[in-house]
Amino acid sequence: MKFSKALFFSFILSTQGFGAPCMFYENLNRTGTQTEMEANGMNGPAGYIEPAFNDLITSVWIQKGHYAYLTEHPHFQGSKLYLYGNGWVFQDNAWKDVKSNSADGGVWFNLTDVGFNDKASSIGCQKGG
Repeated sequence: MKFSKALFFSFILSTQGFGAPCMFYENLNRTGTQTEMEANGMNGPAGYIEPAFNDLITSVWIQKGHYAYLTEHPHFQGSKLYLYGNGWVFQDNAWKDVKSNSADGGVWFNLTDVGFNDKASSIGCQKGG
């Protein structure tokens, strides 16, 4: 069988989003620099944003059965945003009807749609929801 670069790269691009249950992107529509986060169960925060990615997240992809949470300040302080892999959004103590986009076994959101673009200073990823 002959190796095909085009087929190989097509496979790699088609599986984007399957590396971890939560993917965070610098630009709209899942583009630009990205960082991924594994789920941490229900035992507490999964992680913080690396300094180079602080206040730069613009879109988020979440696998079904998981949720991502973002806060405006370090150590999970300030305004909070919860994005669920089934398309739900919880912000300001209320459920919101926000446009989500289905892709790769989950959904993705542009944070411009919820007024949280380039504001996150701590993030987490959990199984559930």
